[in-house]
Amino acid sequence: MLLAYFYGDGTVSSNGEVIATTASRALASDLAYALKRFGIHARLRTRRKRATNSAHSGGTYFDVCVSGGEDIARYADSVGFDHPEKSSKLSGFLQRQANTNVDLVPIAPESLRYLRASLGLTMKALGKASGVSRCAISMIEGGKRKPSRRLLRRLLAALAAAADNQPVADFAWWGALRQLNNLWRALDTGQ
Repeated sequence: MLLAYFYGDGTVSSNGEVIATTASRALASDLAYALKRFGIHARLRTRRKRATNSAHSGGTYFDVCVSGGEDIARYADSVGFDHPEKSSKLSGFLQRQANTNVDLVPIAPESLRYLRASLGLTMKALGKASGVSRCAISMIEGGKRKPSRRLLRRLLAALAAAADNQPVADFAWWGALRQLNNLWRALDTGQ
């Protein structure tokens, strides 16, 4: 079903997004849910569109957008395109380096700060353990930056490793860690 729909109404944009357009909000939602079954995260965008070759005044249309290196790769593996030009264009974008700006996780900055501070870790220590700078940790905790899925995975692993090396008696700490882990798992597996 997805292959057929994207064959007809799908395209690969100039910036590497796979986009399908429909006039139906319900169909756009159904397409996003169908993609989610393959672990592909899609965003829905609304736009006003007018036909240039008729007197039609135009209307509201819905774009189902797949972007980000991991999701584009999943799309190519699970759905793809039968159309040779679309398939070729998609393959060209698969060769590019992933852009983490589209794979961001909207965490509450205070959650990371609470977990780190409760373990007595400095920003520098957490950064070193997760492979990023102290400034990156500071920007995430200050709400000026959101971590990518890959970075959040590394941060959570570093926090869990630090917790394994010391007793954490506060059950709220474990609840906060579990909440972030569940968020990361849901985003990573598409559930």
